[in-house]
Amino acid sequence: MTLPFPRQDAGARLRSALVERISKDIYFVADASSLVPAHCSASCLLQPENNDLVLILEDRKGTASIVTVLERGTGKPARLSVDGDAVIKGGGSVSFISNHRINVLTPHLRLKAWFSRIAIADCAFSGALFTSCGRRLQTVCAGVEIKAHKMVQQITRLYRRIQDEDSQLGRVHYHVQDSFSICAQDASVAAEKGMQVNGSTIEAG
Repeated sequence: MTLPFPRQDAGARLRSALVERISKDIYFVADASSLVPAHCSASCLLQPENNDLVLILEDRKGTASIVTVLERGTGKPARLSVDGDAVIKGGGSVSFISNHRINVLTPHLRLKAWFSRIAIADCAFSGALFTSCGRRLQTVCAGVEIKAHKMVQQITRLYRRIQDEDSQLGRVHYHVQDSFSICAQDASVAAEKGMQVNGSTIEAG
């Protein structure tokens, strides 16, 4: 079945024009004979700038709408503008490729995926609050360096398997509510000034 091609309104015409100036959402476009105000149509996603060559549709009442941008007249960054919410949907994969940098500026950002893999050579996070929630967190790396003014940990069970540990601490205080046990093949405690052991019952040997 062949659908009939929609006919263009006899009173409307398409023509190219040059953007002379911009006042809020009104674009003043000029051709060889006239200067008319125009609005961007819903299909014109690329936001026109001054000196851009655009294609306009003018109806029988003289109302002009910018259909698309034909040629850029300035070196300003290209902007895609959409009124209201927008959705980008692809049947396959969707890629964003930049040779320099990708910036995302928004008050709220939400990413949701069943599977995610991020490979970044150098990554830095900065913010007032960073929260991570998950059933399991696994970190595998050659080295981890943490610099913090204060660290608070609330853990129900902690299992640590360390082959070699070297700690340099200014002051250590352990408060154990139930029992405290140290098991080692060889144990040595050295104090430069003095060592004190207090308890109602002390057993040695």
